[in-house]
Amino acid sequence: MEQTRAGIALLLGFVAAQAVRDVYLRHLFGHLGLFEVALIAFGMAMLSFGLGVVVFARHQVRLLRASWRYVVAVNATTLVAWLSYFGSLRLVEPAAVNLAFSGVAPAAVTGWSLLGLRSAARSKTGRTEALLHWGLLAVIGLLAIIVSTGRSGFPQLNPTTGLAGIALATFSGIVITAETIISKRMNEVGISALSIVGVRFSLVTIVAAGMVAHEPAKIAALPAAAIAQQCLVFLLVLVGPIYLGQAGLKLTNPLISSVVNAIGPVTTLALQALTGLVAFSPAMLVVTALYAIISLAAVVTRVAWSSSIADTADESRVFRNQLRNGVRAAGKPLLQIKHRNRIRWRDSAK
Repeated sequence: MEQTRAGIALLLGFVAAQAVRDVYLRHLFGHLGLFEVALIAFGMAMLSFGLGVVVFARHQVRLLRASWRYVVAVNATTLVAWLSYFGSLRLVEPAAVNLAFSGVAPAAVTGWSLLGLRSAARSKTGRTEALLHWGLLAVIGLLAIIVSTGRSGFPQLNPTTGLAGIALATFSGIVITAETIISKRMNEVGISALSIVGVRFSLVTIVAAGMVAHEPAKIAALPAAAIAQQCLVFLLVLVGPIYLGQAGLKLTNPLISSVVNAIGPVTTLALQALTGLVAFSPAMLVVTALYAIISLAAVVTRVAWSSSIADTADESRVFRNQLRNGVRAAGKPLLQIKHRNRIRWRDSAK
């Protein structure tokens, strides 16, 4: 339990930091293109954490080699998810991107599980919780309507552009959920959060470098001091939060991490309004509040469901032990019956 609480605390720190990241990235896209930003951001992440692995966790290299399939998978999903995410940030406001990205994650965990992609820490989803996850998907649909009809913080946005931005963010959320599950599997075989972050950005950095080399004009126009400044900023707003998120993931299961991350849009909406980057939108406030309420309900339902399952398991274990001993305290044999999916026991004499 203490481990889970620490993981949730780390994920909450990640949620706050990613709000700063998204608002800053939206501002930066007014000056640089997608691949220039990706090269600086992920190149910095790869160098920082890669160096950390070499210095502090060299013994992990053997584990990474043995799990090379996971390394390839985590790189491929990171490439697709983050480039899609960056693309959506160029099209719509940060809060809308964050909402669509985070909102699809809990349902995506279930979807990937049905396809066979799950971690050992996977827990079952109750009926009420599943309905709430469908509610989150409905909120994303409502968000798409708000953005495409000019009721978001960008009232003059072209409807097609708005829908494309929400679609990219949603797709990114689905793919990053797969990356989250793969990372959890890597944790389960002994690979640390530092090692995962140290290798997961290799492919996206290589692809971004290739695209920038093809059209180097924008990044070549930047003075060396400006590039160094951006590297420092990304160290604070991207690299640090990524580690918080990865460390939090290691201490929780994918569903809990997805639900905690779901509160990100609230923080992002508040920050973008305070900075003046995006005009305040009452419709966005309503849809974000609705989203937060459903997310909180999902958390409460998850806690109640987990507690119920734990109590049932403890009760079942006690009575199985009694049955194994052959008699209860009164000396009567036991018969097993099923009632509402729980194991119950009664005296055979009754």
